[in-house]
Amino acid sequence: MTTLATPPARSDLRGVARNGALGLVGAAVAALGGFILTTVVARGLGATGAGRFFQAVALFSMVSSVAACGADTGLVRALSQARARRRRRELGRTVLVALLPVLCCGVAAAAVMALLAGPLARSVLHVPGSVNLVRALAAFVALGSVGTVLLQGTRGLGSVAPYVAVQNVAIPALRPLLIGALLAFGVGATGVTVAWGGLLVPATLAGGALLIRALRRVRPADDPLPRPWSAIASEFWRFAGLRGLAAIVDVTLLWFDVLLVGALRTPREAGIYAAASRFITTGTLVMQAMRLGTAPQISDLVTRREYDRTETIYKTSTQWIVASSWPLYLALAAGGPFVLQLFGPSFTAGADALAILALAMLVNLATGNVETVLLMSGCSRYILTNKLVAIALNITLNLLLVPHHGIVGAALAWAASIVLDNVAAALEVRWLLCFRGYGRGTVAAAVSAAVCFGGLGLVFRTFVGAGAGPVFGYLALAVPIYAGLLWHFRAELNLDELRHLLPTRSRGRHRR
Repeated sequence: MTTLATPPARSDLRGVARNGALGLVGAAVAALGGFILTTVVARGLGATGAGRFFQAVALFSMVSSVAACGADTGLVRALSQARARRRRRELGRTVLVALLPVLCCGVAAAAVMALLAGPLARSVLHVPGSVNLVRALAAFVALGSVGTVLLQGTRGLGSVAPYVAVQNVAIPALRPLLIGALLAFGVGATGVTVAWGGLLVPATLAGGALLIRALRRVRPADDPLPRPWSAIASEFWRFAGLRGLAAIVDVTLLWFDVLLVGALRTPREAGIYAAASRFITTGTLVMQAMRLGTAPQISDLVTRREYDRTETIYKTSTQWIVASSWPLYLALAAGGPFVLQLFGPSFTAGADALAILALAMLVNLATGNVETVLLMSGCSRYILTNKLVAIALNITLNLLLVPHHGIVGAALAWAASIVLDNVAAALEVRWLLCFRGYGRGTVAAAVSAAVCFGGLGLVFRTFVGAGAGPVFGYLALAVPIYAGLLWHFRAELNLDELRHLLPTRSRGRHRR
């Protein structure tokens, strides 16, 4: 049995595999760092203290996302398009066109956040004692937005390594170490919050240095003279502006329910829900890795109108995402009580919320990096529409469900918005761009994971329990069976392309 991929498509998939593998390492470190950080904060500050900390981080994430104005994603697309169109003399101008408005917006947003820290702590966080946390994080808003744009720019120039090294490895690895040390010496929530934001200073400086070095390595050769600044700015911000609005909605969907649980219920419940829901975001490590590897490549191919190769990348990366990530979320749904107990006994109250969100994420994974395809194809307005409808549904359901059902209601609201957002984007890619993100490999991986990890997990949880013994026993049975099924379907999943990640000598032994 052979794949239908053409030789150029094979080369594309090997590039996706290489970049995806590097991104996967970074995403794994980021996920582990996020888990350790959540554990350290939860155990060091308790459920109530952790709730206040994560609410302040949620507010910071929303404000810094607003200040980024969509320039992070816009720069990935603009720089990769400039290279594909042989307009490499415009790269420096494009970076400045992206950065200067972000810097101004970041400074303005930081000033507003600092001035309104008291009202925000009382009305948004509903915790007057959090005013110092809000003021501490306000100082880092501009750095957060500018640093993100700088690091994303290195991706647009063809390499994911700088972004992975700083954003996915250095910061997630250092944060729990620094915060854990501070908590061990008795530093309170304000000091921990300053430490969390303070790491953005070296990260932003590193991002600037790495982007400058990448720009210097580009050789314009015989490219035409750059267009006027106004033309570059107009093209860039027509795309980035819409993406910026969608990003604001996206980060609101990610953090709004944490704020609302704290406002309508208690900070303690907000802390439990934040710990449970962070598993959902850190579990998308393979999807994040594929996004890092495919976004510039898709933008390049779409610019050159090579749509068959674009669809092959989208479909194959979706298969790899489902094959690798569905087992994780099905295991989280089955073993939620055991996993959450790692944060402390009180956090097991979030097990039902974790199961609901884990099942919703199966839909997200099954559509792959569908938003990346839309974005890199210039369809940011459709993403914005999807996000606006999703957040309207999210807010409505949160207001209806959270007062009476607490964190379970918040989980149901977010799950509904996840499903709506991703299904709408998948339909748009199918109807507008005529790309299919699924194939026989996707179905094979999904069914295999559902049987091995979903079915077995349900049986063990129902008849044996969700303690450490049953969870490890169920995984010991599910993993080898699933591995055998993946080997059986390796042709449909294009798994042979992953052999090129092995060292040359190992590949030679494999061929012999």
